[in-house]
Order: sequence, then structure tokens, then C-alpha cells
Amino acid sequence: NKAAKQVAEITEANVAAATNATVKAVGATATAAKKAK
Repeated sequence: NKAAKQVAEITEANVAAATNATVKAVGATATAAKKAK
């Protein structure tokens, strides 16, 4: 099913983007915490 495949691809892209954003946010938080000490 072409539509289902497309939905799966979009979902995968969204998950990848969210993971990437989370990693960046955690990295930024860790950096800020180190600077604060």
C-alpha cells in the first residue's frame, strides 16, 4: 500500500527529527549545567 508506506516514512522522519532535537536539547542542558558550576 503506497499510502501506508508514505505514512510510515513520514512517521520515521518525524521520530528521527524528534530524537535529534532531544539529543541537542540534552547536550545544551548539559553544557549549561557545566558552565553554571
